[in-house]
Formats: sequence, C-alpha cells, structure tokens
Amino acid sequence: MKRRNFVTAFSMGLAGWIGKAALPAEAQAAGAATGIVPEGSHLLGKSVPSSAIQREAARQRETWIRKAAAEIGTIRPGMTRADLLRICKPEGGLSTQTQGQYVYRDCSLIMVEVFFQPVSALLHKGPAHEDIITQISRPFIVAFNILD
Repeated sequence: MKRRNFVTAFSMGLAGWIGKAALPAEAQAAGAATGIVPEGSHLLGKSVPSSAIQREAARQRETWIRKAAAEIGTIRPGMTRADLLRICKPEGGLSTQTQGQYVYRDCSLIMVEVFFQPVSALLHKGPAHEDIITQISRPFIVAFNILD
C-alpha cells in the first residue's frame, strides 16, 4: 500500500509533501540517484533546495541540446537523403526533390533546411533516398512547424 501511495503522490508532484516515512527505501534511493527530487523534499533525510534542482535540470537540458546538435552536425554534404532520414524527418508543408525542411526526430522544434542533387537528370515524382545532399543549414529552433 505504501508503494502505491508513493507512485500516486510522486506522479502528482507531491512526494515532498508526504514526508520521508511514506516513501519505501528503494524509492528514496531511486529518487536521490536519478536527481528526480521534488522541491522541498526530505528524501534520505536531506532537504534539497530548489536552486540545486533548477541547476541540475538546466544542466540536463544543456546536455541534451548538445547531444542533439552533435547528432545533427553529423549530416554533411555528400551524404544521401536516406542518411538524413535516420536523424531527421520531413517537416511537412511545401518541399521539392531538390530542397526541403527537416525536423530532428527527437524534437520537432529543431529544424534544418537541406538542398539535394537528384540522382538522375530527370526529376522523379518525389524525393529519392539516393539523392545527394549538396547543402545543409545550421540547426535552428522554430516556435511552430507543419507536420503532415
């Protein structure tokens, strides 16, 4: 019963309000080990100030953004559309066989504009996975996008 109360309270963001006694030992250890400790929590008998939580959350966001930028940065001219599609997906909206906007698979707010050289002189009905990337923009963040 204590475990069920913990899960319910934690999912509602109230773990700090129910006190240490209501939390199973494994939940206390897991919360401290993962850094998921609500403001004002008394896990493991220690009070965690909100500024420490905010700094850790900011550090985790920055780490994730660096990882995303590094992954997108692996896309280079000379690679194929198929290579691009492993990391990004089409943004939607208007695009052609020779250009389009693509969003990062893990966050559709991160976008790149990509230009291609078609594999054949004749334009196909649509983009081919073998088309070669000739130019790619720096990643940028959009407030909204169109996903088909």
